Amino acid sequence: MLFKILPKKELVEIREKSSSRFSEKDLEDLFAPNLEKIFSNLIFVSRQFSIDGLFFDILAFDREQNSPVIFELKKDRAREIVAQGFQYFRLLSTKKEKFIFEFLDKKIIKNHHDEIDWQSSKLIFIAADFSEREIDSASLDLPIELFKFKFFENDNFFLEKVERRKEKPKIGEVLKNPEVEKITREFKEYDRDFHKKRASEKTWELFEKIESELPSWNGISAHFHKFFMDFKLNGRSFLGVNFYKKHLILHFGKEEFHQKFPKKMNITNIRHRKWALHFEYKMSDDKNLDELFFILKQNYKFIVSL
Repeated sequence: MLFKILPKKELVEIREKSSSRFSEKDLEDLFAPNLEKIFSNLIFVSRQFSIDGLFFDILAFDREQNSPVIFELKKDRAREIVAQGFQYFRLLSTKKEKFIFEFLDKKIIKNHHDEIDWQSSKLIFIAADFSEREIDSASLDLPIELFKFKFFENDNFFLEKVERRKEKPKIGEVLKNPEVEKITREFKEYDRDFHKKRASEKTWELFEKIESELPSWNGISAHFHKFFMDFKLNGRSFLGVNFYKKHLILHFGKEEFHQKFPKKMNITNIRHRKWALHFEYKMSDDKNLDELFFILKQNYKFIVSL
């Protein structure tokens, strides 16, 4: 419990606020401008920095270790932190040039040949909660740090480090582990290039038209999985895309988002499947692209207003 001391030594409890009132964008807005106050050894670089369709909530640089630091922010309980960690570590290992150009652009380093200690790179998760299983998993030879946050009344904010079971190793030691190498090879397949091979030139071009528009909407980020990719809105599924040679299958919206869709689009209600998204649309060309963006924009406004 947290208390405020009033005159005459009277105590008044400062009550915790539910994190459900806050979005992950709110967390970004809080941490991005204040990162160096919270972590004195870090320099803020950028937010929503993207490589191969994977977005980093915050990218920072450790001025003491001369190494990259990635922040993943979760407004609720963090899940699959080890799986996400492998994805990030793979990019840190294989896409160094893209990080270097970002550091150059933000004047973190002076030239392309400045020394960067990639082996000391780490991932920091900040979430409302972590399960014991996730804490144990993050303790198994991974350069990951965990922090829990709480919001309180009167704009009070609390952040504490979650103690891990073991000392953090270097990233290179992690990637040399045979089991980790096996898992990272699997993750490497499920990226943008993996899905490009599943699509045809025509359907990939159609996807790129969607891809070029949605990330410009505030809070939208792209994520690639084994069987599909999805655009998330503040961490929640917003638009799912399945790739085929002749068409794309799109999933979006909740049934609560009630709208009369244009008949020519032939949108199907699939709520009976009990998926996260309740509408399905088969897209073979860009004839109805404007109508699709209009529907998605209305859905976007509906979700943001909740």
